[in-house]
Amino acid sequence: MKKSILALGAAAVVGGLGFAGTAQAMAYFGPGSGTDATEMVLNPGGIGHELYVPYYTAQGNTATLLSITNTDLENGKVVKVRFRGAANSDDVFDFTLYLSPGDVWAGMVTKNTAVDSRGYAVISTTDKSCTVPYEAESPWHAGTPFHDDRFAPYATAEQKAANTREGYVEILNMADVPKVYAAQATNTGKPNALWTAIKHVGGVAPCTASVIDPVSADTGFFTNGVVGAETAGLAGATGGLMGGWIIIDQSNMSQFSGNAVAIAANGRANIAVSAQMEGYYGVADAVTTDPLLIGNSPIVEPQWFDFPDMSTPMVPFPTSTHAPASQAVMISEQLAKSASQVINEFLNDPNGAVPMNSDWIVSQPSRRYFAAVDYRTTPSGATTGPRIVYNVTTPEILPNHNPYWTGDAATGHGVLTLKDMAGGPQACLTGKFSKVYDREESTSSTRPVLSPTINQAALYCGEVLSLSFGRSPLSANLTNLQTNGYPAEGWGQLGLTQGDAPLPIIGFAALNGYNGSAAVGATWPHRWYYGN
Repeated sequence: MKKSILALGAAAVVGGLGFAGTAQAMAYFGPGSGTDATEMVLNPGGIGHELYVPYYTAQGNTATLLSITNTDLENGKVVKVRFRGAANSDDVFDFTLYLSPGDVWAGMVTKNTAVDSRGYAVISTTDKSCTVPYEAESPWHAGTPFHDDRFAPYATAEQKAANTREGYVEILNMADVPKVYAAQATNTGKPNALWTAIKHVGGVAPCTASVIDPVSADTGFFTNGVVGAETAGLAGATGGLMGGWIIIDQSNMSQFSGNAVAIAANGRANIAVSAQMEGYYGVADAVTTDPLLIGNSPIVEPQWFDFPDMSTPMVPFPTSTHAPASQAVMISEQLAKSASQVINEFLNDPNGAVPMNSDWIVSQPSRRYFAAVDYRTTPSGATTGPRIVYNVTTPEILPNHNPYWTGDAATGHGVLTLKDMAGGPQACLTGKFSKVYDREESTSSTRPVLSPTINQAALYCGEVLSLSFGRSPLSANLTNLQTNGYPAEGWGQLGLTQGDAPLPIIGFAALNGYNGSAAVGATWPHRWYYGN
């Protein structure tokens, strides 16, 4: 059997399939043998349980290469890989990846009009690691298109395609796959069939369907919680994932690259595995804070493949009722920058000996778990639509954690405004530059502005902001703002709230020089003041 990523990816089922409250697919979210993690923290070393790639793009002539590595030489990993759109964090493609000890998976995202004339993002790979679901190998060579099921139903075909071409990536260690079955399995201590099914032999993983399918790819299910999960070959997650990304401008071959941001638990984390299947999951409040997926009458019916997400508890919380909210706050705290200040350099000299330009990418990967855009034109309780909806569940405030975080998006993630953009409705923050200096210490008495505004403030729209100084090296489009009146070279400090509210931010500056024959690209992660 050959394997690759199913074209289904993130396809949603409208109306549900009647699976609510039944055990028609596998899911277990909770501690396993030896689970002892109590918190999750940002690891500057780049290795952890959860990874976030701040930006991918297939706009214009760009392509994005992604790699995911298992640095654990003893345990395999069950990994959720989810691509989310830049506008509103909509799931545009996700799959389950099995990494054997020491394994690396790599893939590439491009725009492929040969697959679809509107230019959807497509993903391709020749990697030999196991992925779920399965399909024939050949579609990988042309690219498997991303999906538009979660976009506004009234969006045009071109808008839907554009919304697949920019976004960010979340990578989650759902569980480990030990060499022998874990302590609570019915066959404790025996060789683990799942480990053997994903372990490379002669450079190729067997990907034995009869072993993998009951965990991820068919209607098999766990009937007795942790015992069932461990009997299927799973164990609590120990992390050890690292990731990297490269964005290539294929018109001049300039490149921009970086490491994925890593969040690590301080011990063995929960098992958090759900089947890579469509079908109505049921009430999902215990496993997510996504405002569109929670409640007895969710705005979007949650599917099995929607889980886990970043708010799914990876550590045991004393009060399970508020565990997803506590998880979302814990992650947001680790990514937060005091006073929301983004500091970096820029170049914008189109007339120099080597014409230069730059982009800033500002990504908020945890905002989706506090606020989201409801695309419905006539949502329940509203006279018009779309609208911004919030999850204001109060999290448990844990020891040594900031009581400022209440789970309220209006405080924890800024005051959001809905705006109709070219790609569709987006939630926006107010942003402005508090500092702009050129290379010789000079600053203008009249501060530069974000086009097309006429004052210092502008709306930062979408989950991933792209801010261009001159031509966009990344061909950014979906949430792009252009700057006006800036010096050719210098540095700036961008604030995205009007007070001292911390804001979870990751991102970088991409700088490009091209003289018509040779190109150079540079990538600088955003900076901030010590202690922020």
